[in-house]
Amino acid sequence: MKESLQIDFTEWAELATLDPEAFEEKREQVVESFIRSVPTKSRRKRLRHLQWQIDGIRHRSQSPLGACVKITNMMWDSVYGENGLLETLKGNISFEKQAVTVSDTVSGNNVLPFRPQ
Repeated sequence: MKESLQIDFTEWAELATLDPEAFEEKREQVVESFIRSVPTKSRRKRLRHLQWQIDGIRHRSQSPLGACVKITNMMWDSVYGENGLLETLKGNISFEKQAVTVSDTVSGNNVLPFRPQ
């Protein structure tokens, strides 16, 4: 079973205030540990690229809040933007065409028809 990372916001905020270099080092270690825990090489590669983009935004931004806004916009673009999650889901699933209805009852269990594509 994978061990989950518990982050104490107060502890991290205090570390960032008192020792920004130690905070950054710990942040990098946690991010790297998470990426290494991902089982597939292709996903690790994608995560490293994403982290590289995030680090670039953080480095170029004039303030932490500015970086946060840009990173948040990047996240929303990945959901709602061109080739984003929403567009991908709409392209792969047509709910109107593949409505699933209960057709029969067998031994008290509902049986759902699944039509081949």
